[in-house]
Amino acid sequence: MADSKSSTKGLPEQKRSRLRLSLSSWIFISVGLGILCGLFFGESCERLRWIGDAFIRLLQMTILPYIVVSLMHSIGGLTIDQAKRLAGRAGVLMLILWGLSLVFVLLMTFSFPVMETASFFSTSDLASPPPVDLIALYIPTNPFNSLANQIIPAVVLFVIVTGVALIGIPGKEVLLDQLAVLSKALTRVANGVAHLTPVGVFALSASAAGTMTLDEFERVQTYLIGYCVASVLMAFVIMPFMISMVTPFKFKDILRETKDAMVTGFSTANLFITLPLLTEACRRLFQQYDLDEEEAMSAVNVVLPTVFSFPAVGKLLVLLFVPFAGWYVGQPMEVAEFIPFSFVGLLTYFGSSSAALPFLLDWLRIPADLFELYIVTSVIVDRFSILSSGMHLVFIALIVAALTLGLVKIRPGSILKTSLALFVLMIGSVVLVRIYLEFTIEQDYTKDKMVSEMQSLADPVEHVILDSIPENRQVPPPGMARLDHILERGVLRFGYREDRLPWSYRNSSGELVGFDIEVGHLLARELKVSLEFIPTSNDVEDIIRHLQNDEFDILMSGLASTPDVFSRVRFANPHIDVHAALVMPDHRRKEFSTLDKINRMENLKIGVPNRQYFIDKLQRIFPNAELVPFDSLREYFESGHQEVDVVLASAEGGSAWTLLYPSNAVVILQPGTFIQPVGYPVAMNDGSMVDFLNQWLDLKTRDGSMELIANHWLYGKGAESSEPRWSIIRDVLHWVD
Repeated sequence: MADSKSSTKGLPEQKRSRLRLSLSSWIFISVGLGILCGLFFGESCERLRWIGDAFIRLLQMTILPYIVVSLMHSIGGLTIDQAKRLAGRAGVLMLILWGLSLVFVLLMTFSFPVMETASFFSTSDLASPPPVDLIALYIPTNPFNSLANQIIPAVVLFVIVTGVALIGIPGKEVLLDQLAVLSKALTRVANGVAHLTPVGVFALSASAAGTMTLDEFERVQTYLIGYCVASVLMAFVIMPFMISMVTPFKFKDILRETKDAMVTGFSTANLFITLPLLTEACRRLFQQYDLDEEEAMSAVNVVLPTVFSFPAVGKLLVLLFVPFAGWYVGQPMEVAEFIPFSFVGLLTYFGSSSAALPFLLDWLRIPADLFELYIVTSVIVDRFSILSSGMHLVFIALIVAALTLGLVKIRPGSILKTSLALFVLMIGSVVLVRIYLEFTIEQDYTKDKMVSEMQSLADPVEHVILDSIPENRQVPPPGMARLDHILERGVLRFGYREDRLPWSYRNSSGELVGFDIEVGHLLARELKVSLEFIPTSNDVEDIIRHLQNDEFDILMSGLASTPDVFSRVRFANPHIDVHAALVMPDHRRKEFSTLDKINRMENLKIGVPNRQYFIDKLQRIFPNAELVPFDSLREYFESGHQEVDVVLASAEGGSAWTLLYPSNAVVILQPGTFIQPVGYPVAMNDGSMVDFLNQWLDLKTRDGSMELIANHWLYGKGAESSEPRWSIIRDVLHWVD
């Protein structure tokens, strides 16, 4: 039997080329195979992530050098007349399109459905957001430092200034020739990496499809649909209408003449190869309208390749991914943040999305690993980007040429009416996308079940949970240390407070669980005794009295160690520090972002723990606020926020409560207004018991036990269901357990 090579040997060259798939076809196939692989093998595809990570690094390897070389070559190669023309006519038109694109990005963020979300406390929340230093971001004192640290706006500004300085310098051709050679070399490297795209995209698609939940898949369509709608409207409605509004060319003629270039660009995902087609489309339009073709095409031939080097509409619309990523992780971008984001994003996008998006995600403190999600979606996004970017080039070329021929007519009334109609169209598209997403994205909130159904990490020791203080106090005999008495009777008596998430509370099964309860079981297990949980109120005076009366051995329920308490009981060394935070309705989060904002508020009421120490301290921090004592955070949530505006709690505890009440948010007072140590108190005369607890807690800290418990109860690691994601190999074929 003849092999495949010999079977095609006799075919004409044209037919053999048809059998050879294009790179874009291979990318589409790779995405499909990756998704199928992820669905088939499930979470096992996580092992392919390193291939995707390596591909992303290779993709980014040449980007910054290419920005420097190609942009400097493009600008420096202009003549003074070309530069003036570009900076004047084409520059104004680009600014108009850039502004319109950024407005559309802002509008499209309103299409994101409102999602109730909350999360456990994270130590990353303690870091103060870096101040936005626009001068350092844009003006490099050391361009090489900006290159090394990937400060793209500063790099781009340096390159633009240097490129402009090259214009008109005699002998610049020598440098430009070298830059052209280097640009070709970098392009060759990038093209070589591009041939690995099917492999990288396959690994990323398989990893994403194998690990993402159905809910996460649903959320991705929020970005894809929003981007595609914005790109199509800009390409086929908004920009053609704007051209017809000020030039003789009719809307339908513009679409008819450019459709071949658009289809070619969409099918190949390559804007560069459409340049000749777009040039020819402009030529046909001038011929159709019997205009001075030669002079018009002279302007087109200068404008098209030059404008090609600058950010196009399709590129800028990709900025929608950044607010989407914030929405995706529960950090939605505020409208006030959009202005600095737009300026930084615009200058960043003089390069490539592969460099711009990771920079912007990191700048806005959004998890940068979401960039992998963009890579997976880019196979679709890139094709729609070609549509709006191609019309972007046509828009500038036609209007600049019309200006050259004196054909542009400004009719304020017509422009106002058309602009209003287009703006209404943009608003309408956002509303329709929002309605569609509201109906298609599953919005059932389940994290309240997650926290209420949490179980102990280890099997609990034998224990009883009492409903009241027992009458028999079981006081140690004179001369016997409390620890010896505990070991002799075989029972360790713990005082606990209910409704103290995440320290001690009852889960949905009625079991007493929490951070301190877990520590109590661990202590009893190592002492080889059983446990007796004895309830107490939140009143500190009650707790002190119970300890002094030997009604329980230790209180383990998140009690802050403060001078008004440890003067009357003995505390073991603090085993954890908690951080002051404010809990408020989610929509008021920004109002309480800084102490300055809070202290400028009038008639502010803050709920604070009912302890005089905290009241006195907080009154100094919030001198203009009225402090209202409360006993439990549940009082605040169930009162509907009627008594106070916000309530002070620990960030660790407040975060756990917002899982049950997700319409609330936690704002940590920055910079750390105060950190409060938490310890376990015993009776004042129990010095030996304190010594034992100090040594035992130190041991459990060093062997990692306390970290393991904190990860589970405070940070929520492993709190969600650990059942494997659905996969064909497990749930259909049953080949693996």
